[in-house]
Amino acid sequence: MEALIFQPKNEEQLSALKAFAKAFKVPFRSESNVPNKQTIKAMHQLKAGKGISVKNVDELLKLI
Repeated sequence: MEALIFQPKNEEQLSALKAFAKAFKVPFRSESNVPNKQTIKAMHQLKAGKGISVKNVDELLKLI
């Protein structure tokens, strides 16, 4: 079965979505470790080949 991912913008929307799922007996789970906008942007940049790769922490620190 297909899965849907909702991204409510506030507590009101979150509560409404939870109530809807409960009313229709649709199982759901809540996750709070969703990446923020900056992380998502960085992930897209990496996929587009606009990132860098480091082998260890020392190599990373040299870039700073």
